[in-house]
Amino acid sequence: FQLLQPHSPASQTPTAQPAPASGPTAQPVPPSSVVPSATPPSAGVPGLAPFVGVWQAHTGRLVIDSTGTAHMTYQTCTACPTPTQQTMDFTLTSVSNGFASGSVTTTSDSYYTGKPVTATLAAGSPGQFLQMTIANLMWAPFCDNAAEAAGQCAA
Repeated sequence: FQLLQPHSPASQTPTAQPAPASGPTAQPVPPSSVVPSATPPSAGVPGLAPFVGVWQAHTGRLVIDSTGTAHMTYQTCTACPTPTQQTMDFTLTSVSNGFASGSVTTTSDSYYTGKPVTATLAAGSPGQFLQMTIANLMWAPFCDNAAEAAGQCAA
């Protein structure tokens, strides 16, 4: 088992390796032998947990993970015969007084790249709504699964 090794040229003779265990006695590779990936800068942001999850809107979907990394898909020109699908990624890096904030990292609409993002939560009945402001423009509220199941999100 080799981790991230380049392909060896055919002219090299491989060294003998012990045969891997098979059957019910095979052991997984211990986690300590796996090289960890870099931790995103927003990992461990206090107060981020309520913002984490899948959020729905009439023409979009937003997923925020526990590191504050978010991916949003949305449609533009919904009245057009063929709406355009757009994407936006951002990172939430701080939470204060019920507001999460960060900035856009990548997007299919270059206008938003690097722009500020803020998010705030509002109670629904049932569920919650997430209000997004990106580049000082307010977006339609996103709702969580409970609010969506109760029909509180625009269809």
